[in-house]
Amino acid sequence: MNLRAAEFVGGREVVIAQARNALKLKPAPGTNTIWVAHGNILQAATGEYPGEAECIIFHHGSDGTLQVVGRLSPEDWMEMEKNYDTDRK
Repeated sequence: MNLRAAEFVGGREVVIAQARNALKLKPAPGTNTIWVAHGNILQAATGEYPGEAECIIFHHGSDGTLQVVGRLSPEDWMEMEKNYDTDRK
């Protein structure tokens, strides 16, 4: 999904609606869903805008809404990598 190419797939509102519908899908139990996207589509679909290379973590609320439960910056990823046991298989 890409707002820059929206005109080729029905327009901006169609792309935003597709993103919202996709984000409504709950992951299977015991799994997570990872989206990689430009911030503009996420902002249009959820109102949240990630910083450069930032991760926004959402949870599906019992009322069906997406709730922001965390954010990870590039520095957070680097810090986690330092603590990762590379010998683990």
